[in-house]
Amino acid sequence: MAAALIAIAAIPALPVLAASSLAGPAFADNAPPSPTGAEKKPPRHTLAVGPTRALRTPTAAAAVAHDGDRITIDPGTYDGCAVWRQSNLLIEGVGGRPQLKGKLCEDQAIWLIRGNQIVVANVEFSDAHSTSNNGAGIKFTGRSLTVRRSVFIHNENGILVGPNPKSHVRIVDSEFRLNGKCRPDCAHGIYISRVASLTVTSSKFENQLEGHHIKSRAALTELIGNRIEDGLDGTASMSVDLPNGGTAVIRSNYFQKGPRAESRMTFISIGEEGATNPSKGVLITQNSFLCSNPHIDSFVWNRSPQHAVLLKGNRFLGSKALRLKGPGQVQP
Repeated sequence: MAAALIAIAAIPALPVLAASSLAGPAFADNAPPSPTGAEKKPPRHTLAVGPTRALRTPTAAAAVAHDGDRITIDPGTYDGCAVWRQSNLLIEGVGGRPQLKGKLCEDQAIWLIRGNQIVVANVEFSDAHSTSNNGAGIKFTGRSLTVRRSVFIHNENGILVGPNPKSHVRIVDSEFRLNGKCRPDCAHGIYISRVASLTVTSSKFENQLEGHHIKSRAALTELIGNRIEDGLDGTASMSVDLPNGGTAVIRSNYFQKGPRAESRMTFISIGEEGATNPSKGVLITQNSFLCSNPHIDSFVWNRSPQHAVLLKGNRFLGSKALRLKGPGQVQP
């Protein structure tokens, strides 16, 4: 236990846990690395997409884009899917937020992204439902993705990310509403497989329909300054599920469990499916938890004695449920 306490005390000092330390090509508009010496990188080539453009749909742009391109998408509703195979792309809505609806590529996602170092900004994805019960607004299988100012509504998965131990995923200032399902299989607001890191900041998760708002198998999970709430009608299981544990910092978020949320559940679960990720500790601090469901039995459930968990400076409202179920520390 002494070793665990040392690990938890070290969390705030770990450079990998600071959001600024995750900067890199994937988190700086995915620009190529800065040139050295006389070497210069060419500027991005821009492809414009819109109802009055030569390229009328994202599908058309994905077919002709090259590595390093910028794709701008005019406002409008687009019902075609796209497979992005190129790397180092910046894909963004301009002049308003384009809406991508319904149609899936390969019965998997509205946008199926296979390239590396991708930024998606200011785009809305809705109504992604597949015959495999695992459809997504975005399914990402490359290395390193940033999503900014985007919206995901009524999909099975808002964002689904495949395993890549060198990949970093960052979600900033985005919204996830009415996503998820659990019949016959579960899907989630976001589902992040085994990657190096997941960072979610200044984002909203609302009215999840079963499944979890956030499910992360990342080695490092950082959740800072988000609102994660069921509302009156949401039926989510957990707010945050870290099924394989790992290192985590969960700070300055607002969590709310609604009256229709799954009973006898918890807000944050750690190690539910076996805590196989190495951990430098899990720090849960300066969050507000509001429980509107009398059947919720704990705010945080740590199922791994190997994980050092520290709750510090949080507010727990609306319930006398256990603040921490399982090993760890709770401090004022």
